[in-house]
Amino acid sequence: FFGCRMARNVLNKGWRYHLQGGTFRSVLKFEDFQTKVGASDAVLRMEAAPVTQLDLDHVRGLYGPITAPCVAGVTGAGIVTKAAGALKEGDHAVLATGSGSWATYAVADASKLIKVPSKMPMEYASSMAIGPMAAYQILKSSGLKAGDVMVLNGADTLLGMCTLQLAKAWGINAVGTMTCGIGQELQLEKLKQMGLNVQADPLLNAQEVFGTSLPTFGLSLVGGASSAYLARLLAEDGKMIICANASDEPQIIPSSELATKGISINIVSPQKMLSSATSTDEMVAEIYDLMISNKLKASIIRHEFGNALMAVDEACAGSQKVVLMHQGTEKTWSNKSHDTYMQIEESLNASWSAATAAQDPYLKAGREQPWELGADPEEAFLAALSPEMKAKFAAVKTEAELANLLDSLSFVEKSKLGLPVLGAVQMTAEELKVFVSGA
Repeated sequence: FFGCRMARNVLNKGWRYHLQGGTFRSVLKFEDFQTKVGASDAVLRMEAAPVTQLDLDHVRGLYGPITAPCVAGVTGAGIVTKAAGALKEGDHAVLATGSGSWATYAVADASKLIKVPSKMPMEYASSMAIGPMAAYQILKSSGLKAGDVMVLNGADTLLGMCTLQLAKAWGINAVGTMTCGIGQELQLEKLKQMGLNVQADPLLNAQEVFGTSLPTFGLSLVGGASSAYLARLLAEDGKMIICANASDEPQIIPSSELATKGISINIVSPQKMLSSATSTDEMVAEIYDLMISNKLKASIIRHEFGNALMAVDEACAGSQKVVLMHQGTEKTWSNKSHDTYMQIEESLNASWSAATAAQDPYLKAGREQPWELGADPEEAFLAALSPEMKAKFAAVKTEAELANLLDSLSFVEKSKLGLPVLGAVQMTAEELKVFVSGA
């Protein structure tokens, strides 16, 4: 079919949106459709495609109106099924700039495709354009050399992680920051286990981290107050690059930093940089060498193409790099990628759980709640109580009685049981004394 020069349409299936805005579940539709193939177009059978901030922003409508319907996804990796340009049938290639990657087939001008080694795992290749290649171009254009100092925010993003790893491989002293909210401590520890210098944002111990060698280059991947603080860390006459498409938050740069330090700011689009590159062979070869030598890693969660909505939810909820993979695509973590990230992640999760359990007697016992300590939850709960409280709970026969008992508990009793205290709190003088003393 694809070898026929008269072919002009591809029977396709994928995720399309007919409207912009609204919830992803209401906008994205898994549909059958046909894709037109031009004379100079190559056809790529998609094997994997990432779910990124850029993908979601396009669906939201932040990049202007579309010609509906539009296939979601701006980048991905696959196998060439219709040759064009320098690409031959069977080549592995990355859709670097374009759209329509969340589908069985992607059709694009050959100039928008970049050939990659066939041994490169597809899940890695799918994020090449927005991760390693983008980081490569930013660092090359920065003018940094071995021994120089740089700082970036958004260290837990794919682009941030790749930039830190490339900088380390090239001898650049790179420090990354990331916002550490609830549950982010483990992600911070993972990055440190990968040998990266990552600190919690804001970087309160800048003097300890940088000493007298302040960074001369900053990369802002996160907007808001984080970019303002990043500018304050730079040395005089420092250079700051703001990466377009990395965040939909506004960039806040204090004018005082620009005036007193002479900081220069440049806004770049990795996709446009990639499309204007005269040759990508050297870049791909160097990135691939770092991958197989285990110096360039990524954290990836896989979903089948039919589970795009679940993948979108997961991408919106955190910073994990979610990849859609077609059913039948070989899972290459263990047999081809030569990557130890999963071993790092598994061992770290185990040690993290052990360390957390050591601080909490309930977790140490393998349980999360005191009433789950024994084989019988009710008996274990009662055994953990005082004799008086045990008698009260033992007498409970109905849900109504339980509700009344819980309402009758004092503030101190509720606190000891880990129960929420709603509404105004009234304590006797004796209860207040016990509560303050922690007895």
